Amino acid sequence: MQFFERFRQALARYAAGVHGLHAPATEEAIAATEARLTRKLPVDLRDFLAQWNGGWLFHDDYALFGVGGAPEGLDRIAIAGDLLHVGDGPSIEILLDDRGRVLTRDGETEELLVEGSSFARWLDATMAREGVVYDRDGEFRDDAFDGGELAEAARRKRVQAALKADPASPAWHAEA
Repeated sequence: MQFFERFRQALARYAAGVHGLHAPATEEAIAATEARLTRKLPVDLRDFLAQWNGGWLFHDDYALFGVGGAPEGLDRIAIAGDLLHVGDGPSIEILLDDRGRVLTRDGETEELLVEGSSFARWLDATMAREGVVYDRDGEFRDDAFDGGELAEAARRKRVQAALKADPASPAWHAEA
């Protein structure tokens, strides 16, 4: 079982209220979700659920779905074609393929992009990337934007941070 140490460390750098993760899911609730979906959940997702039954990151910019017993609205892990829909982010759906990789689907274009080599590494990369634009209190950093757009220096730092956390992610190599 993974313990998501990098993720825990990243969470600890923020003030209370910036992130909200829920109590662990029971093994029974995880098994019931697998039975409902008629498939096993990827190991990283199972391990995550055994520690946190869903939640949100960065003032609900990212919703991570849970299983039975998760707060209302987060008990939503579902099949989406041949993928698992495990969360939502800013204008994206967060999906897992049968290899445990994280894909995102753009809400407008429907384009799929492999963003994470695994769920755990995607979480680490997401925390690292967003840490470039959010301060400890969950407010946007003054230097992250230029005229309402992401500043070029911040864009480069986000890519570098994501590549360091998940060097096998095709998305971050493409963005570099």
